[in-house]
Amino acid sequence: MAKTSLLVDANDEALRLNDQAIRYCLIQQLTRMAKRPKAILEEVRVHHGNAIADVVSIHEQPHCYEIKGSTDNIHRAVKQSLFYERTFKKMTLVTVERHANAATRIMPLYWGIMTARADAGKIRLSYARPAKVNPYFDKTIALHTLWKSELLDSDKARIVCGAKNMNRDELTRLIAESLSEEALLKFIATKLADRAVSQESQSA
Repeated sequence: MAKTSLLVDANDEALRLNDQAIRYCLIQQLTRMAKRPKAILEEVRVHHGNAIADVVSIHEQPHCYEIKGSTDNIHRAVKQSLFYERTFKKMTLVTVERHANAATRIMPLYWGIMTARADAGKIRLSYARPAKVNPYFDKTIALHTLWKSELLDSDKARIVCGAKNMNRDELTRLIAESLSEEALLKFIATKLADRAVSQESQSA
């Protein structure tokens, strides 16, 4: 895969390449893709709240981006990856150039890797390697990304008597058993996209 990059304006704080600066640039890049995501969310709780995905872009399925800035511990990404791998089929680590060698060494090969560097008053994001399909995806764990109200909006929950009285564990098992992996990923993507639209309207 050929390297791609995007230049965006950056102030002095952004040039420190911290989480906030990289996140801003990443979101700008995602919104300028030829095939834009349906929605982009930040700080998405996953795996029973054991991890928080920094950025999630919604296409036909969600894509998780974990950010490690210049002052972050790159090795912490390995521990966090165990939670993301149960939740998403595609994941990318976004980090700074000085962490790039360690990232490619310690992160599983199905993780995509992007690098960020300051260049002439701007921040450049480049692909070091693309994300591949994650083999450890778990349908039930993935459904825990959704709120109970979103789970209840599934076709299966709407026809099952007493679904409203079920807890989230029971609902996720019910839905996971009724949907193929492809259909389940589309359902999660749709609900997260709806959430993003709702959040935007509330903040407007």
